[in-house]
Amino acid sequence: MFYPRIDADKCVGCSACVKVCPSSQLCLREGKAAVCAAVPRPCHGCGHCSAVCPQDAVGIWQDDHELEKPSVECGNWRIPADRLAVFLQMRRSVRFFSPRPVDKSLLLELFDKVRWAPTACNRQDVGWLVLTEPDLRKRLGEAIAEWALTSENYRSIGEEYRRGHDTALRNAPCVILAHGPAEVPTSVQDCAVALEDMELLLASAGLGSCWSGLVAHMAAERPDLTTFLGIDEERQIFGGLMVGWPDVTFRRVPPRKAPAVVWK
Repeated sequence: MFYPRIDADKCVGCSACVKVCPSSQLCLREGKAAVCAAVPRPCHGCGHCSAVCPQDAVGIWQDDHELEKPSVECGNWRIPADRLAVFLQMRRSVRFFSPRPVDKSLLLELFDKVRWAPTACNRQDVGWLVLTEPDLRKRLGEAIAEWALTSENYRSIGEEYRRGHDTALRNAPCVILAHGPAEVPTSVQDCAVALEDMELLLASAGLGSCWSGLVAHMAAERPDLTTFLGIDEERQIFGGLMVGWPDVTFRRVPPRKAPAVVWK
């Protein structure tokens, strides 16, 4: 359970926290921010109140302890639009990987950063499974290929795999799977957003990645996949990334269709 706490000695009563709280937890009382006596919705722990406070007077608590505030210099955090655009335009789906292993410590750094990917109602319930053990990756690839052979849409992938061409996991030295509660309607969006943030973080570290849509399709049809991978049966895999050091160099931005935008 999340809830905000106000340090009355620091609070100057500017009401910024009251304004940004999406669940109307806060109000002004005697010139100071305070938790309302009756609130319509529970605190999501999003931290907007803490982030907006000019006096650092708001803390976010979970049960009986205050959550640690990251020590990040936030003064000039915006990336110039032209630089960000080039980064996004040059990001490519990588399907050819060097055999060089992906360092666990580097991945841990990226997982620490991807925690800030937005989730519905700030559930923060995206789980991750990282497969680097060759035998397990091979077994997953074989399972994908066998499933593909039963699918009208993906039969050719299973047939190529049988011929020795790994179109299932592209011989990636690392596979990252995102999972969430199967019964939560927004788990698919939460995992997709987190995976996209992870994909961009991987690119920023020089790693290549490619979405494995086959894993998500198979997981939807085969709930036993979570058992096979040692994931709680109440959760479902909603997407994955094939990850590794690129064995290809992209030198320019490819063309794209014009955006389909309708103004009303």
